[in-house]
Amino acid sequence: MFHTQDGGQTWQNVTDNILMPGLGVLDIAVNNNNANEIYISTGNNHNNYGTGIYKTSDNCNTWQQVLTFDPNERMIGRRLLINPQNPSIVYALINKYVYRTTNGGTNWEIVFDQLEYDPG
Repeated sequence: MFHTQDGGQTWQNVTDNILMPGLGVLDIAVNNNNANEIYISTGNNHNNYGTGIYKTSDNCNTWQQVLTFDPNERMIGRRLLINPQNPSIVYALINKYVYRTTNGGTNWEIVFDQLEYDPG
């Protein structure tokens, strides 16, 4: 993922140090109340399975893995949604599961696991 701080004059890759080469970022969610807080989901639809959900709170300078994907499950983080009224609540669509955190990514739980269609 690339980031600019000067209106697009220059760009910096801000995820190379946390991701394996070739691992893609499939979705990005930015906190509407704090643009320095960003979540990304990993994986893509070309058999490059994700490693997890990552979060930055310091304008993309450092990243923390807040949810680790099971490598045996071939997981892809397809969609992220931050609750605009309470940004500590984040939803993640991962394969056929919906995960939720209510504390900014510290803990996650599966809140729905019955998607009959994998929306990839």
